[in-house]
Amino acid sequence: MMWLSGPIAAFVTRHRALSAGAAFLVLIGAALVCEALEFEVPKGYLYFAMAFSVAVELVNIRLQRLLGKSPR
Repeated sequence: MMWLSGPIAAFVTRHRALSAGAAFLVLIGAALVCEALEFEVPKGYLYFAMAFSVAVELVNIRLQRLLGKSPR
């Protein structure tokens, strides 16, 4: 895992849009680990976090387009 962290970090740096997808995967993975340890995480929290992230990203893309900047 340590020898893959450098190339993965470089890839995410080059492709910023994928960082939100990676965050979703980490969120889902953490929820699955919690469920495996019999700790219940309400699904509403997960869905809200994902919806909020998508909404913020959409606002960010819209503002960048209005200001004439290219998205990340």
